[in-house]
Amino acid sequence: MLNAVDAAERGARILTRTKVVAGDQAYIFQGDDSRVIFAIPYEQDFTLIGTTEAPHESMQDPATMSGAERAYLIDFVNRYLRGDIDKADFDRFAAEMRTRYAWLDTHTLHRMLRAYGTRIETVLGTASCIEELGGHFACGLHVAEVDYMLSHEFAQTAEDILWRRSKLGLRFNSNEAADLVRWLGGDEVEAIQRPARMKH
Repeated sequence: MLNAVDAAERGARILTRTKVVAGDQAYIFQGDDSRVIFAIPYEQDFTLIGTTEAPHESMQDPATMSGAERAYLIDFVNRYLRGDIDKADFDRFAAEMRTRYAWLDTHTLHRMLRAYGTRIETVLGTASCIEELGGHFACGLHVAEVDYMLSHEFAQTAEDILWRRSKLGLRFNSNEAADLVRWLGGDEVEAIQRPARMKH
């Protein structure tokens, strides 16, 4: 029979210095090992992620998260969420990106940082000015970002780009959406600005 000390377990959680989930609701994910992990918005700008359970040898010892537990939570959530939460100091990273891409307007840079995290460097590549991102469709969406969605995020249509891989469909007008459709060489429905399933 196990006594209280033998049966002790510790739960580990991590708090990220950036909000890695959209909205104010909590998210629950189930992994291949059947473990369930949550991600909860915390104090507006942070995300609380947990929980792992591991045996705790002695109640006399402080409960400390191991490196393996931390890596497990990060890898687990990164399979479901876009971006890289391993960049713990998001503010410092954002400041670095603002310096590197000072020619990109603040709103577009902020949107891309939230959407791609550290992968923004892959999206923007070696561009040193706005012109090197290719043609501009509208609302900060350039050819370089569209190319990234097509090659890395399984986007195939304008609806994928404006609604599934971003929510720029909220900002694009019908003419701007039609320009993107034509650029892609597609023949999509006129209702692309707001897919029927999203209408109320």
